[in-house]
Amino acid sequence: MFLEIGERGALGIALHPDWPAVKLVYVYVTQMRAGHLQNQLVRFTVRNGVGGPLRILLGSPASTNPYHNGGHIAFGPDRRLYVMIGDGHNAANAQDRSNNLQGKMLRLGFDGAAAPGNPYGRIWSYGHRNSFGFAFDPRTGRLRETENGPKCTDEINLIAKGANFGWGPSESCALPKPAGTNNSGSRPRHPPKAYFASTIGITGAAFCQRCGLGTALNGDLLFGDVNTGSIRAVDLNAARSGFDAAPRIVLATSTAVHSVQVSPSGQIYFSGPTGIWRLAAV
Repeated sequence: MFLEIGERGALGIALHPDWPAVKLVYVYVTQMRAGHLQNQLVRFTVRNGVGGPLRILLGSPASTNPYHNGGHIAFGPDRRLYVMIGDGHNAANAQDRSNNLQGKMLRLGFDGAAAPGNPYGRIWSYGHRNSFGFAFDPRTGRLRETENGPKCTDEINLIAKGANFGWGPSESCALPKPAGTNNSGSRPRHPPKAYFASTIGITGAAFCQRCGLGTALNGDLLFGDVNTGSIRAVDLNAARSGFDAAPRIVLATSTAVHSVQVSPSGQIYFSGPTGIWRLAAV
C-alpha cells in the first residue's frame, strides 16, 4: 500500500513499450522508506494477470511537505523512460545538478539507470517547478510539458536535451512575465512556448492524432486544468515548433482535471477526483 497524503502515493504509471510481450509495469510513487519520504520509480512483472513483487529502480529524497513531487512518467519514441520530479517546494533544487533529481526531467533505461546520451547523469532537463503532464508529439517526437507556476505563469514547454527552463531561487511573480519565473541558473534559459499569466492549475497533456474529435482538433495539444475544470486545446504551427494561437477551451467539465491521456486506439481520456471520462465528438 502506498501512502496517500497531498500529492503523494502512486502518481504515475507506464507499461513497457513491448507490452504485452514484455509484461513489465513501471510506477512512480512517493512513499516512506526507512523512516524518510522518497520519490521512487518501481517496477513489477505481471504473471497470469497478477503483479509480482515491487523492485525499486530509483530512490530519491522527497520533501517533507506533501507537494511538488511531480510523478508523470512515459516512454518516448526513443524507448527511454521519461520521469518528471518536482522541486519539492524548494526552488533552489531545480538548479542544483550536483546529485539532486528534484526539479528535473529524467531520461532512463529499462532498469532505471541513466540512458546513454544524457547530458547530466539521469537528468535530461532542469529548472522545472512541478508538472503533472507531458506528451510526445506523434508527428515529430518532440516532448511538450505542462508546468505549474506559483501564483503566476503556468507554462507549456518544449523540452530539449540539457535545457535550463529557468525556475530557481531568483523567481518572482512581481517581475515581468514569463521572465520572472524563468530567471535562474545558467544561460541560455528556455522560456515557455505558451503561458498563462494567472495560474489555471495546468495538468495532463495529450496530442489529438486522429483521436475522433473532428478535423479542427487533429494535431492539437490538449491539456487540462484544476482551477476551472476545463479541457483546452492549442494549435501547433506548421513546423510544430510553437503555437499559431492562444489556447482555447474545448470542454468545460464539472470536475477538476487531473490527467489527460491517449488510449492505444488514439482516443483521449481525462480523469478527475471521482472518475475517468472519454472525450467524444458531439
